Amino acid sequence: HSPLYPRLMVYLLVVGDETGRTAHLMEKCTVMMEEDLRHRLEILIAVLEPVLLAFVSLLVCGTTVAVMLPMSRLLQAL
Repeated sequence: HSPLYPRLMVYLLVVGDETGRTAHLMEKCTVMMEEDLRHRLEILIAVLEPVLLAFVSLLVCGTTVAVMLPMSRLLQAL
């Protein structure tokens, strides 16, 4: 078992070699791996989206406070 390749891919390659259907099984493996990758990316995006939204919100809030605080101090000094 190679750490570079998924276990399923290695098994399918062995079975494909034994049955003479290597190309067909590798195509199936490719489709399954692409679906798995797509699913993992959807999960990653679903997790990162709220985190990025919170970060941008804090950034905007911090910028607003940084602009408004000196203005309020100037108005209090009048």
